[in-house]
Amino acid sequence: MGQRNIQNTDIATPKLFTISRHLQQAAMSLPKTYKAWQAKAPGKGEVLVKVLACGVCHSDVGMQKGEFGPVNPRIPGHEIVGDIVAVGEGVTRFTGGERVGGAWHGGHDATCARCQLGQFQSCQNGAINGVTRDGGYAEYVTLRHEAVVRVPADLDPAETAPLLCAGVTIFNGIRKMEIPKGSLVAVQGLGGLGRLAVQYANKMGYRVAAISSGSAKAKFASELGAEYFIDSSIEDPMAKLKAIDGAECEGY
Repeated sequence: MGQRNIQNTDIATPKLFTISRHLQQAAMSLPKTYKAWQAKAPGKGEVLVKVLACGVCHSDVGMQKGEFGPVNPRIPGHEIVGDIVAVGEGVTRFTGGERVGGAWHGGHDATCARCQLGQFQSCQNGAINGVTRDGGYAEYVTLRHEAVVRVPADLDPAETAPLLCAGVTIFNGIRKMEIPKGSLVAVQGLGGLGRLAVQYANKMGYRVAAISSGSAKAKFASELGAEYFIDSSIEDPMAKLKAIDGAECEGY
């Protein structure tokens, strides 16, 4: 009772992963502790996941700096991809061996006013992976079943992990624009979010104009799927967009 689908794994003595060099450099002055923890069976409504990859987000640095309150000691990481090795009591949607992902949203109560409106991400009693719950910078992590998504097993875990945070942010932003397919979408910048936005918008059926500074980025923008590139260091982006097809600026 309480758990099922425990597989033959070495979950007796998992150790924390070494935090990536990126995070070490970003938070090198912050206190960090590396220690071994014994993996626990998942509780009611939880799944135990063997972590294959966990991305680095700026929020992870913010957590260590105390921007989300006094949450330490805490294992960071909320861009998680891994395989389920055990499921807790009451979990029926998932079974052992499935490839899944976890993100910033770490769970919701389904009863508060926000949840009753279907706004689970804004749950008044919600959890956050890597902030209010231990996250993915470990060999194993427990996740709330309602905050877990399936991930195709043929995708590279390391490439997929950031899509659970930055990717979801961009995808939902484009999806909620509610403009006709084939419309022109302008993307400002080609950084971590911008490069995803160009690819998503292109694959979702929009024409894309990428805006960035420096002509050297034009080839990169084209490779991502941009039909137009606007060099903001020498061109007025709004004037250029209007010249392309009379585009008007909407939103922000």
